[in-house]
Amino acid sequence: MRLNILLSLLLVGHFSTSQTFLDGYKNFRLDKIKTLNSAKKQVKQDDLKRILLLNKQIEQFDTIFKSYYGKTGFDFNNSDSLTIVYQTEIETNLSDYIIWAGKDTITYGESWFEETLHSRKKIIQYKPFLDTTQRPKGIKVIDERDSLMTLVSKKDCETAQRLSKENSVFDAMSSTIIFAKKIKGQFIITECHLQPFGFIPIWRKE
Repeated sequence: MRLNILLSLLLVGHFSTSQTFLDGYKNFRLDKIKTLNSAKKQVKQDDLKRILLLNKQIEQFDTIFKSYYGKTGFDFNNSDSLTIVYQTEIETNLSDYIIWAGKDTITYGESWFEETLHSRKKIIQYKPFLDTTQRPKGIKVIDERDSLMTLVSKKDCETAQRLSKENSVFDAMSSTIIFAKKIKGQFIITECHLQPFGFIPIWRKE
């Protein structure tokens, strides 16, 4: 009996130290907020805005993860590693996302839903991150998202940042890349930011 109680306590202790991605990501973001603009005025108001946006993003990820788990049984929130890429349009502040962990992938975008004449909210729209519907049959088009995903798959942030600076544009989307890996039950998260950029599409026969 004592052995069973001891094993139960050990198991509870083991699971309690295994961090979920959302908990690790929230801690990662909050640490960044604490160290950002610490010397500027209005810092408390800015921090509150950032925390509000963070909470909305966490809620969105949680909704997506639970929906995917309900359909497939795979839990992104408790995976050992995952990668997130999202591109945010400057004017609309809407983002397109791709999230993957091994063979499991989620892609979606944000859009505005007009609730009333004076209010609207962001909603989730499932769609491919790399849209191939507009490509002529037999022709392969390589654009900035294809190139970005190639660099992300190699975890080559340095090259991605250099290319974004060399091919900067003023009407594109800024990019954020998140690499997360669980080590000893805790998520180690790194982040790569890319300024708005654009590559000239390359057309070639497949």
